[in-house]
Amino acid sequence: MKHSRKHRPRGRNDRRGIFLLDAIVALALVTTVAMILAMCVGRVGQAEQRMADRRAAARAAEAVAARLISNPGSTAPESLDGASIRVEPVSADDRTIRAFKVVAEVNHVRAEVTGFTAAEGATR
Repeated sequence: MKHSRKHRPRGRNDRRGIFLLDAIVALALVTTVAMILAMCVGRVGQAEQRMADRRAAARAAEAVAARLISNPGSTAPESLDGASIRVEPVSADDRTIRAFKVVAEVNHVRAEVTGFTAAEGATR
């Protein structure tokens, strides 16, 4: 019995083509999931680095502020533990205090701390 092209029975060759297509689709899905996972791992590493820089900047700013508060006549260092330090005056209504803002920056991540000390010539 001869079969026409439209109604020929499926053989091994047809199944082999479907298996190959399934394998290619599965490989594409696995590759996509692996790429997404790699991007997420990279972003987590960047976030960890930003958090570490933020903590280092905050610690440096707090250390400089504590030094300025405990020794009112002292000057702030330009850098401390890899952080660049800048001290800016802040206006205060009370003339007996001196207000300042310490800005510390580590790898372009900033932290600011505001502090108060007795003004020069003022009594505590």
